[in-house]
Order: sequence, then C-alpha cells, then structure tokens
Amino acid sequence: MIQARNLIHKYDFEYALNDVSIDINKGTFVALSGESGSGKSTMLSILSTLLKPSSGIVLLNGVEVNNIVNIDKFRRENIGFVFQFHHLIQHLTLRENVELAAYGEFKKDLDSIFEKLGILGIANKYPNEISGGQRQRAAIARAIINRPKIIFADEPTGNLDSKNSINIYEIFKSLCNEGSTIVVASHDIGLKDFVDKTIRIKDGKIE
Repeated sequence: MIQARNLIHKYDFEYALNDVSIDINKGTFVALSGESGSGKSTMLSILSTLLKPSSGIVLLNGVEVNNIVNIDKFRRENIGFVFQFHHLIQHLTLRENVELAAYGEFKKDLDSIFEKLGILGIANKYPNEISGGQRQRAAIARAIINRPKIIFADEPTGNLDSKNSINIYEIFKSLCNEGSTIVVASHDIGLKDFVDKTIRIKDGKIE
C-alpha cells in the first residue's frame, strides 16, 4: 500500500503539487498521467523517496518515509526504479550492471530474471551493442533483482517504439500479477490498456 496525505511541493514560489492525497493498493498497476509540468514526475519522485515534499506525508507499506533512519537500506529492500534513460554503465556488460545492483542471496536469481525478460542470450554484451528496448529490459532487470515490493518508473518507454513499449508494459503487468506494486509516470496513452488505475494530475492537483 502506498499512501500520500496532503502533499505540497514548491519550486521557489511555484506549486508543483498542491494538497494532493492518494491511495494505491498493494499489487496494483497504476499510471500517473498528465501534461509536461503537471506535477506527475514530482509526485513519482516523492512517492519513491527520491524527493522530500515541502509538506505532507508518504507511507510505503505502512512505514512513514519521514521516520526512516536508513533510507538507502529501505530503498534497497523495498523499491525498484526504472527511468526513461536506462543509466547502464557503458563499460560493464549487462550481467555486470545487474550484478552491481544485486545483493546477498539475490545474485543467484540473475539468470532466471534475464531469461524472464528475454535477454539471457545477450547477458555478456555491452549496452552499446544492443537495441534500446534490450537496454531498457536490462534496466528493469536491475530494478527487480532484489525483489522489491514497489517498482516506480518515470517515462520508461519515452525513447522506445510502440512494439518495445508494449513489451515493457507486458513485463510490468506480469510483475504486478506476481505481487509487485507498479507506479508509472508516462505521457503514453497506450499505457491505459495495461493498468488497473489511472491517476490524472493537472496543475499540481488530481483531476
């Protein structure tokens, strides 16, 4: 469960979010939609603990984010991130990129995750040797290797064609069916065919 109460966030004197409250149930696939500048990326950043709001509270699985002492440990154990730009390390293979993010017992799951995402055969290639869709699937592998309870994605298909975008959404849907909570901020209207719920944000408020 993700709960946000009375979120306000300002950049200088301009409101990016203005008294927003939402609930997202465990195991659901949710889209945050809205035009550029609507506040959806700010909302995603706050929900995912990457940005502290000007005021208001966020609870992730019953834990109030403001009260977390070791936020890095909390993120590692609970949250996966997928961004529009894959941010893979160019001089490392796909396997090495994901191994770098994995910890403890989860390292042993790497091959099964690569197989699930259809990239096991290219695990030893470098990012510049593969397609954009394959790079994004590797980024998803990195995000889910530690079995996070919640996966956040910010415009994850912004640089992909429609075929690869659908593939990414199908992967997210399968992860959701396995119990993960997925929250995606995106302009892509095709996302609506996959999600359980769409939260539309306009001018810092929920429509």
